[in-house]
Amino acid sequence: MTAAEVLAGCYTRTDTGSLNDTLPTAASIVSQLNSTQGTVAVGDSFELNVIRTAGSTSSALNFTTNTGISFNGRNRFAGSRCSQLQFIVTNVSSGSEAVSIYSIHGNL
Repeated sequence: MTAAEVLAGCYTRTDTGSLNDTLPTAASIVSQLNSTQGTVAVGDSFELNVIRTAGSTSSALNFTTNTGISFNGRNRFAGSRCSQLQFIVTNVSSGSEAVSIYSIHGNL
């Protein structure tokens, strides 16, 4: 998963089994925000809608964190579902970039 995919606002995965997707680093998210939206600041946020189709209820999409990323709440989404994640920038200092992710709605 790339920073551009995260910032696109909608991430769709179609599969028949379980998947493990690694989130981009906080530095790459901050860099992408800077290049597409101008100067990014602590507290800036955006949402990502996750749509998972064709999965059985026993399989899941799992998000794995990366450098500077903290996940708060559910990071595993089962079956054919839609979920919403809130990304909040918590540090923009070069080399210390950080982003917190909150699961707002899971398995809708």
